[in-house]
Amino acid sequence: MDEPEAGKLELDLCTCASILHKDFWLEALDDEHRYGFHLRAFHKAWKHEMADGSNNSGSNNASFFYWLDHGAGRSLELPECSQHELRHTHVEYCSAEQRKSYELRFVPGDGALGGVGVEYAVSGEVVHTDERSKWIFVVDLTGRMYLGRKRKGRFHHSSFVSGEPIVAAGKIIIKHGVIVAIEPHSGHFKPRLENLTALCVLLTSHGVDVESVAFIKPKKWSCGWPFPPQPELELEDFAGASDTDYGADKSDSEEPPAPLLPELEEQEHV
Repeated sequence: MDEPEAGKLELDLCTCASILHKDFWLEALDDEHRYGFHLRAFHKAWKHEMADGSNNSGSNNASFFYWLDHGAGRSLELPECSQHELRHTHVEYCSAEQRKSYELRFVPGDGALGGVGVEYAVSGEVVHTDERSKWIFVVDLTGRMYLGRKRKGRFHHSSFVSGEPIVAAGKIIIKHGVIVAIEPHSGHFKPRLENLTALCVLLTSHGVDVESVAFIKPKKWSCGWPFPPQPELELEDFAGASDTDYGADKSDSEEPPAPLLPELEEQEHV
């Protein structure tokens, strides 16, 4: 993908960045990038031990990660997460070289494509999202767009940019190079209206007719919605008549936002 043009688009990209949601800061801080929901469960147990003085690691000031890997947390089994799940579920965080294989570019369409087509920047392969997976995307701070299959606990929106801030994120359906539908939902980044607006500006700058794209309002969207009222649609409604597996992975649903993780900036020993 070419660098975004100077002017309004550049300004939008610089002013609407979203950082990783605090629920996943532990995941980003962890050298092994274990799944954020699992780490939050153990973080809650660690807080309880610190509060009641039952810490057996030798110091009431032991950091969370020391407690988890060398202290009492190493053998602790929780109802919501076993040691096996914790130790064997790692979220991929791509290096700059690795993320190149996920990068997209926009090219003039012809024939059946018409308008503007989407292809992988490295291979030149026309993008076609199948129905076997949920496909997720992010736009980084330079305006580059990345696409990949979501794998719960393995590959999430944070994977593309290694937990760095993003401009836009969500789920998407692309058929034979044509963007069909977008849902601006990401548990890791919690997109807002300004992120959706910047995405539309970016797509328009590349020649995409955003009026031909179906934008699906996430169920927990709390901001204003800039598109006309629509029936209760879900992204899988646009996956095609032959779709049987799309949506079987319910991992996009929000897990209970219980107070498992306090404001980490107030924690000195995480």
